Amino acid sequence: FGNAQLDTAQFKWTPSSLLLDGSGDYATTPSSADFAYGTGDFTWEAWIRYAGSVGTNGYVFDHGANGGGLLVNNSGGRLAYYNTTTGVGSALFSSGPALTTNVWQHIAVARQSGTTRLFLDGVLGASASDSHSFGSQILSIGQFGGGGFNFNGHIDDARLTKGVARY
Repeated sequence: FGNAQLDTAQFKWTPSSLLLDGSGDYATTPSSADFAYGTGDFTWEAWIRYAGSVGTNGYVFDHGANGGGLLVNNSGGRLAYYNTTTGVGSALFSSGPALTTNVWQHIAVARQSGTTRLFLDGVLGASASDSHSFGSQILSIGQFGGGGFNFNGHIDDARLTKGVARY
């Protein structure tokens, strides 16, 4: 949506990456039982090249209404993980590691046995107890599913894994 596009000038592993300019660009999938993690284990990960802040909070992944999201928080370019168990506007943790702009970095959030962990370049940045139950909502990449909170930068090699905490 918007002017989201594949860009061959910047990529980490593949010959192109998803370019989002922070102004209404995103990709989405329809709702699916494949995204219904329940309270089980999962991993969301991607390589991102954060171009800097455009607005407040840029979502890399958003798991739709009653879901959760992995985002770059506008407060110092830090990673944050939100879910609806914590309530609208509050993060399970938002004091995670800070990103460097215009550099490829690996981000991941993984939940194992009720503990969710946030990683930047393989280094644990934060962890917390997490009992949120994910249903089969839509998945948005680059934007909050309800609109706004657009990510500004490149996303490559995005992967969501149901049932496995890879890190």
